[in-house]
Amino acid sequence: MGCAMGSTVCSICGQEYGTCGHVKGREYGGKTCYAILTEPKDAYEFSFVAVPAQRRAGVLKAKGTGEEASLKLLVEKQAGAAAAAEFYRLTKEAALGRRFREQVQKEVLRLCLTLDVGLEEKTLRAAAEKLETEDLESLRKALEEKAARRLPLRTQLPRAQAEREEVESGFLI
Repeated sequence: MGCAMGSTVCSICGQEYGTCGHVKGREYGGKTCYAILTEPKDAYEFSFVAVPAQRRAGVLKAKGTGEEASLKLLVEKQAGAAAAAEFYRLTKEAALGRRFREQVQKEVLRLCLTLDVGLEEKTLRAAAEKLETEDLESLRKALEEKAARRLPLRTQLPRAQAEREEVESGFLI
């Protein structure tokens, strides 16, 4: 892994590595010397390989806490108040977007079944789930136009004719 560290400490004496005279890989009093990287500044490169040079090397999901890392967890523990507020605002907007998408999917399904496009409900649902929201909206609009042509709205009562009654003014109250 390519990274930038703030300091490197000797595993034998605890001093800044290179200032103490201990050499990495040599044993001192039964302990092997190695450099301990501390104060990480930047990780700029790493590689995933099938057979690592260090057999026990690996990548963890979280920084030694044993819990899975998630955006919500990172925001709650490490971000400032402004970032947390933005995260929760975006979370609400995403939920609103999901509800809108579900409504458009239901409307497309209803229109397809009403127009009897010749597909089963299960197939129509699967197709609607795969479409992007913009494509769903276009399909809904096209189906609404087709439904308006094939199934025009009609009122149940006949249109009232504007007939004028002849009324004698003597009987008006």
